[in-house]
Amino acid sequence: MLPCTIAVYEKNGDNFISLAKPTELLSIASNTELESMGKEIETKLIQVIDDVK
Repeated sequence: MLPCTIAVYEKNGDNFISLAKPTELLSIASNTELESMGKEIETKLIQVIDDVK
């Protein structure tokens, strides 16, 4: 299981969604399989966030 943290918050009356990018979190693992998985997951999470904007 990957730590894919998504935060939704309000600042100065505006709503924001932030994402801890899996590619950044997995870059320290030095495992190409995990890095590939992180890229795929990140792409999907960004699409989900874009869909709700």
